[in-house]
Amino acid sequence: MSWRGGYNLFAVPAMEAGLLLAMPFSRKVRAGVRGRLHEAAELSRARSRCRDDRPRVLVHCASAGELEGAVPLLEALRGRAEADIILSYYSPSARERAEGITAAAAHLYLPFDSPRRVRRLLDILEPSLILFAKHDLWPNLIWEAADRGIPTAVINGNFRPDSTRLSRWAIPFNREVLGRLSAIYAVAEDDARRFRFLAGGEVQVVSAGDTRFDRVRQRALAGREDQGALADRLAGREVAVAGSTWPEDEKRLLPAWGRICAAYPGAVLVLVPHEPTPERLRGIEQGCAEEGIRTATLAAVEEGADVPNVVVVDRVGVLA
Repeated sequence: MSWRGGYNLFAVPAMEAGLLLAMPFSRKVRAGVRGRLHEAAELSRARSRCRDDRPRVLVHCASAGELEGAVPLLEALRGRAEADIILSYYSPSARERAEGITAAAAHLYLPFDSPRRVRRLLDILEPSLILFAKHDLWPNLIWEAADRGIPTAVINGNFRPDSTRLSRWAIPFNREVLGRLSAIYAVAEDDARRFRFLAGGEVQVVSAGDTRFDRVRQRALAGREDQGALADRLAGREVAVAGSTWPEDEKRLLPAWGRICAAYPGAVLVLVPHEPTPERLRGIEQGCAEEGIRTATLAAVEEGADVPNVVVVDRVGVLA
């Protein structure tokens, strides 16, 4: 049996069953599944927002962070290549952010990676090019696109030397996937070397940098008003930033920050949870209260509230 056949016979059904089983316990999974309930209509809607006389580029970003980092490339594609951009994503965190990406003609959840869904996606959208940000690669989409002669590429590609992609059991499968790509644009030469090992000699692999840094520069030069207002109010105080945190991080961080505040009463921690959901914000507030630390959300501070020892960023996109 081929790797492609094994993936579709075993892995795809197992992943879909796992999502259904996880729905009662995960808000994110529920949102993702529900967001794909009308995927045929969503695909048709996305296609209708593109012009027939322009190339269509499907750009897939797993979550809000990858999407934000890809903005400079999206703007370049729209401007220089005069292409219509269709954004796809996996995580619900990207959906809200995608609404503000003016470089995209349309956006939608990428349908789950079954052969039937992938064929429908390509039949409706008819993309001229498919780009995957970083490492959220969908094997059936890559295989079917290659069968149809649609170029596919990875942008901002990287993975660590201890990545599971390089484990003995995973190498043959990853070679079957990466070897069908048209090009890989790696962040650094070390990443490019690992990609070359897996993809083989027929795939163009180059070290091209990371568009996230271009986006950071864009944001810095733009001088966003909300960041400027906060910076003005933090002048003269000791400030630390904890970015993209999870509950496990905060369990260690908040007790230590409480001790710092005892020594430096004016110190401010700007805490940016990876998922600023209402549940997470309540959990952070409770954790701070247990340590005797005053908190406020960024929205409250922007509206004039006093700056306490912890400012919790309550929306996505600020950290980037």
